[in-house]
Amino acid sequence: MTRKIDLVSYLPPFLAAFKEIAVTLEAENPEFVLAWNASERVLKNEFIETSDEYGISRFEKLTGILPDPESDLEARRSAVIVKWLSKLPYTYRMLLKQLEVICGEDFSVTKRLDEEYF
Repeated sequence: MTRKIDLVSYLPPFLAAFKEIAVTLEAENPEFVLAWNASERVLKNEFIETSDEYGISRFEKLTGILPDPESDLEARRSAVIVKWLSKLPYTYRMLLKQLEVICGEDFSVTKRLDEEYF
């Protein structure tokens, strides 16, 4: 998201009348745009589903995945999500959440409480 940054609009009206201040703030606008874009990238890279190439490479390093050079970003995200959720679910509800993340909405689970499992 590109945000329009206009620092002069934050000045009170009596200060906006001075040209020196207005020109100085206009010159600083591009620097604030760079800072805004960098902070937005950091926010997106905190989550697997919204991370870019750099962010997904960091998640791959955390999970110990070696990326396939031919795989696209979505395939890499899916591999990281599956590896991230590979710990055993200790509750039935957690199992359903993990299956929903991996499979989407189209899956069914049948509980079988046979004697052989106990």
